[in-house]
Amino acid sequence: DVPTVIVTDPEMMKIATSLRKGDMVDVKGVLSTREVKKTSICQCGHKNSVLGNYAFISPIYMCRREPELSEIQGMEMLKKRGEVSNQILLIGGVCREPEYFKGEKGIAITQYQLAVNRKYHIRDGHEQETADYPWIKSISFQAEEDHIRLKLGSIVHINGAIQTREIKRTTVCENCQNEYEWGETVSEIVPYSVEYLRNCYFEPKPDGKTEDTD
Repeated sequence: DVPTVIVTDPEMMKIATSLRKGDMVDVKGVLSTREVKKTSICQCGHKNSVLGNYAFISPIYMCRREPELSEIQGMEMLKKRGEVSNQILLIGGVCREPEYFKGEKGIAITQYQLAVNRKYHIRDGHEQETADYPWIKSISFQAEEDHIRLKLGSIVHINGAIQTREIKRTTVCENCQNEYEWGETVSEIVPYSVEYLRNCYFEPKPDGKTEDTD
């Protein structure tokens, strides 16, 4: 996965600007999200913009571990450090109704968005920004559990990883009115585990469903 790191702290910028391709870096930070205009170009040449969610890491700690590794060396090192190379912890409230569906090969997927209170102030952020809104994508058994237990307003603790992938979006051109596809990189959180804290469905009912308890 290839998450984006945006550095605004002057001292940390000195480290960031000294990095070279192949450097292995330790980063501890805050997952930040923003609603931004994403631009695509139609075949007629017109630029079209749509609103989208942009996620990035705002580091609070950064250091270089090994300098300028080759691609093979870097991949070997990542394999050895797989347990700690991509880990994120979140506590937040479900702010959109979870969507459950079957993906490729019939694998269960539950997708929802969290509202996460921001403790850390982003230097170039707006004062009114006090929360971030990452997307969560649970898979297989975890997706089945999330589908049963979560609803709008549920509070959860997530231990997971950041996933980046390319998706196709469809836009109708403002100029020629033709519909066209374009590629977008999105970031989402894939949970290793989800702890259901409050306002979730916990206790089983006689019909096999669960009832809401605090």
